Amino acid sequence: MQPRIQSLFRFLPVIALLLSGQFVQASELGDLLRAALDNPSVSAARSQAEAAEAQAGAARGRYFGQTTASYGLHRYTEIRVVGQYSTPVRGDSLTTAGLSYVLPIDVFGQVAAAVDKASGEAAAARFGHRRQQLAKLHQTLGAYYTLYALEHRQAALLVYRSWIETTVDRLENEVKLGRSAPVQARYAQSQLYRLRSDEAQLAGDIAATQASLAEATGRPNFLPQAQVVPLPGWHGVPEEEALAIRIAKSREAGAQAALREARAGLLPQLSVDAGYSYARAAGAVGNGKRDDWGYGVTLTLPLGVTAFRLVDAARANAMAAEDATRASLRETESAVIALRAQYNAAITDIHAVEKETAYRQEVVNVEREMHQLGNQTLENLFRHEDELLEARTRLVQAQGRATAAWSGLQLLAGTEPAVYIDTLEQVAPLVNTNRKEP
Repeated sequence: MQPRIQSLFRFLPVIALLLSGQFVQASELGDLLRAALDNPSVSAARSQAEAAEAQAGAARGRYFGQTTASYGLHRYTEIRVVGQYSTPVRGDSLTTAGLSYVLPIDVFGQVAAAVDKASGEAAAARFGHRRQQLAKLHQTLGAYYTLYALEHRQAALLVYRSWIETTVDRLENEVKLGRSAPVQARYAQSQLYRLRSDEAQLAGDIAATQASLAEATGRPNFLPQAQVVPLPGWHGVPEEEALAIRIAKSREAGAQAALREARAGLLPQLSVDAGYSYARAAGAVGNGKRDDWGYGVTLTLPLGVTAFRLVDAARANAMAAEDATRASLRETESAVIALRAQYNAAITDIHAVEKETAYRQEVVNVEREMHQLGNQTLENLFRHEDELLEARTRLVQAQGRATAAWSGLQLLAGTEPAVYIDTLEQVAPLVNTNRKEP
C-alpha cells in the first residue's frame, strides 16, 4: 500500500463508508453491539458494581444493629464454674448458649458517614460499569466500520487490478506486434505489482481488525454485509452531565463522607445492648442450669494518634477528589469542543469529497476511453485512477471522523447502551436523505 494511503488508514479510529445506494442492515450492526455488552470486561464491571451496591447495603444495615448467637458444648477433666452468679453452675460437662443484640445510637453521625461513603463508591462503580459498556460499544463500532471500509476498498482494488491485468495483456501483445514500446508494458506491470502489494496489506489489516472485533463481540472472522453506514446527527450534552464528571462527583462525595467518618471517629460512640444467656452443667460432680437476661448502654471514646492521622489522610483524599472533579470538568469541556469541531469539519469534508469523487469518476471514465483510442498516455490514466482511489479514501476518512466524533460524544456523555444502539439502527434509513451540512 502507498505510504500516503496507508497513513490515512492508520489514523482512522472508526471508518465508515458511503459509496452505494443501499441502506445499512441495522440488525447486523445492532446484533454486534448487543454482543459486545456480553464482553467479559463488561461482566466484570457489572460484578464490581453489584459488589459496591452490596457494600452500601451492608453499611445501611448498621442502622438495624447486630445480633449474635452462640452455642457451646464442652467436656472438661475438672470441674468448671459458669458465670459469676450467687449460686454458680458447676460441672465437668457444660452446655452454654447465648443471644445478644447491639444497636448503635448514631448521635455523632459515624454510621451516616459510613453509609454515605459506601453509597458514593457504589454510584462510582455503577458509572464505571456504564463507561465499560460504552467503551466496548465504541470499540465494536470502530472495528465494524473499519472492516466495512477495508472490505469495500479491497473490492475496488480487485476491479482496478482486473482492468490493469487486461491492460498488461493488451500491451504485451502490442509490444510483440511492434505497436507499443516495451516501457509501456513494464510501467503497467509495475502498477499491477503495486496493487497486489496493496491487496496483501489490506488482507492483513482485515485480519487484524477481525481480531479486534472478535475480542469485543466474541464473533471471529466477521465480515460486514451492509453497503452503507449510518451517520447520526449531532446532539450536544451539558458538560456537567458527562460521565467523567458524574464519576468524579461520586468519588468526591465518597471522599467527603470518608472525611466525616474519620472526624466522627474522634467522638464518643454510643450503643445499647441486650442479651440472653443459658448454661447447664452435668457430670459426675455437680449439675444445674441457669438462664439470665441483661441489657445496658455502652459509651466508647477512642484515644490515640491513629484516629487523628486517619483524619489527616481523609482530608487529603477529599481535597484530591475535589481537584479531580475540577480537572474532569475542564477536560470534558475541551473534549466536547474538540469532538464538535471534528464532527462539523468531517460533515463539511464529506459533502466536498462526495462531489469530488463523482467528478473524478467521470474523468476516469473519459480518460479510459481516450486511452483506448490512443489519445491519452498510460501515465496520465494511472494518475487519474490513483486520484480517484485517493478521493474515495478521503471520503472514508471524513465519514470515519464524523462517526468517531459522534461515538466519542456518547462515551463522554454516558449514553444508555440501549439508546446508543437504537440511535444507530434508527438513523440508518436517513443516510443520504436528511443529512445536512453544519
